[in-house]
Amino acid sequence: MYLHKTKKSNGDIYLTIREKYYVPKKGSRERIVECPGCVSLLKEKYDDPIAFFTQRAKELTEQKKVEKSASINIDCTEKMRKFDS
Repeated sequence: MYLHKTKKSNGDIYLTIREKYYVPKKGSRERIVECPGCVSLLKEKYDDPIAFFTQRAKELTEQKKVEKSASINIDCTEKMRKFDS
């Protein structure tokens, strides 16, 4: 995921957190995950909104990697059973 910055006609910057993904036979696409808003409004709450939401995008990426991962436990001491077909 990454922070996308769109410059508005009034000079303000609009922030969105986006995620790229792949669709077979169609190619790569992207979707909006979060819409923090305009930098001018976010400066009231955050000292550096761009740095804050860039870090937020990295955290969301790491969180998604953890959710995607899986673990398998194998007991090497247990005997395998033979199944008849």
